Amino acid sequence: MSRLFVPTLVLHVVVAVMGLGTIVSVPIVAAAARRNRQNTKEIFSWLSPLLRLSAVSLAVMLVTGILLDFAAQADFGILGGSEGRRCFCL
Repeated sequence: MSRLFVPTLVLHVVVAVMGLGTIVSVPIVAAAARRNRQNTKEIFSWLSPLLRLSAVSLAVMLVTGILLDFAAQADFGILGGSEGRRCFCL
């Protein structure tokens, strides 16, 4: 493994935890708004930033996951393995 592995892993975990919070908050906000019968514009003003942040966190998760695979020198994941493991390629 390279020196890039641990910092990338930390970033991956932090983004996963923060991203999961925003993804879970979307249905909570939507349910609360429906229960209170709020205006659609008002709901959208709350949901729009949450959805945008969720999309960004998923993109960062993808990038950090790819970096983790390269930092681990492809010992797991899409690129197969150096020890003759099966490749998860399509």
